[in-house]
Amino acid sequence: MANKVEVGMTTWDNDVKRPAFGQNNKDLYMRLENGTNVLRVITKPHVYNVHRYKANESDPGYGDRILCSAFHGSCPVCDKGDKAKRRWLVGIIDRKTSAYKILDISVSVYKAIQELVRDEDYGDPSMYDIDIKVDKQGGATGYYNVVPKPKKPLSPSDLQIKESVDLDDLKRRCVPPTPEKVLERLEALKAKTTVPTNGNRNVSSSDEEFPPVN
Repeated sequence: MANKVEVGMTTWDNDVKRPAFGQNNKDLYMRLENGTNVLRVITKPHVYNVHRYKANESDPGYGDRILCSAFHGSCPVCDKGDKAKRRWLVGIIDRKTSAYKILDISVSVYKAIQELVRDEDYGDPSMYDIDIKVDKQGGATGYYNVVPKPKKPLSPSDLQIKESVDLDDLKRRCVPPTPEKVLERLEALKAKTTVPTNGNRNVSSSDEEFPPVN
């Protein structure tokens, strides 16, 4: 199983399927707002696999994020019949704040950007801004709409931001936990307690490095 699980830096050429519809803190992540969200992609996508797990099925929320450990050969959450979802972290410039941020994207947004990458009129998304339009009333298929802007070179300040990006940090955020760490997290969630982070974002149920859901 280990050689079938992809994590870390990848490309915009992944063969993925849409699922069937039915600063080391959160400020570093861009939260997509209802309406327009203009940004410039400045890194390659970094893939990771995550579960949304509910320790209590009666919980009305979306569950807790647990990174999948299948990369290491097994995953306690997968063993419970909960299939991990593939997501990507992308380094971007948020045009609203003119600051570097990390965008956490789903399959639908990844595939929308992928279509632009494969379009001869657009290509590399670092060559133009994109607007990820959010319609919270749009349902499963209309929630996100990725719209490309005309091609425009990065400004000197943009280039400075791009050159300062810590790619190792992006890679680290996608490192899968060991099965033992996942078990610790499961036990912590069951007990409604927090496992000490020890600097590892994969362990704590309250770890601020988990990105907001987009």
